Amino acid sequence: MNWKNILKRSFIFSLNPKRWCQLFLLDSAFCFILLFYVLNLKYFLSSFLNAVLLLFLFFITLLFYTLLNIWINGAIVYQSYREKKNIGEGYKESGKKYLSLLASSIIVGIILGLVGIIPYIGFVLSILFSLAFFFIYQGIITRNLKFDETLRHSVEIFKKRWDLVFAIWFVLALICFIISLIFSTPLILLLLKFLTKIGSEEFMSLFQEFINLNMASLIISEIILLVGISISKVFSIKAKTEFYLQIMKKKIK
Repeated sequence: MNWKNILKRSFIFSLNPKRWCQLFLLDSAFCFILLFYVLNLKYFLSSFLNAVLLLFLFFITLLFYTLLNIWINGAIVYQSYREKKNIGEGYKESGKKYLSLLASSIIVGIILGLVGIIPYIGFVLSILFSLAFFFIYQGIITRNLKFDETLRHSVEIFKKRWDLVFAIWFVLALICFIISLIFSTPLILLLLKFLTKIGSEEFMSLFQEFINLNMASLIISEIILLVGISISKVFSIKAKTEFYLQIMKKKIK
């Protein structure tokens, strides 16, 4: 398995604006809706009913974001191994298999949530189960597996090549962290100005004032960060798909 070539191809793929823009547009919409909630936090916290309204709006926003994110991720997996196909083909393919993508995501989410709350070992178990279900989208999109089949298939890969799966997960996580950290620098520098005010009794009003005074800088910094996060996500999806296809060529020996 040629790690260097896979990582290089994935990096080139992820830097293509037509690839990362797909996730960037979704993440941007989600973040700016959240920003709207923050800017109107005083209003939402002014009464119990307004607070309930905020929780409801946040839940609806998060729900739509999650559903769209699953669709887009499936489309990018398709684009990752069918690069010459147009982007629309990826969304058609992801749409056809959306129920399997959704069902597998729900099941994995429930499992990770349940094991994550186990005292002391929950975090470790969450990582292990994440590794076991590492290739569920790839199985659905590239091999037309149903949601239950892709779960078993991904677990089978992990059982036979757990060391390789862990190495892939670790390397991709490290690279994605570095990419996100680089693109988060402007926002970190901006927020450092506000850290000295934490602990003040008027924290809420100071926080709103800080946002109002630095709105333009915050928006620009957030956009830069979202670009970096989108690039890292696409890089991870492409690399996972490439590694998966290589593993399957070797028939999980």
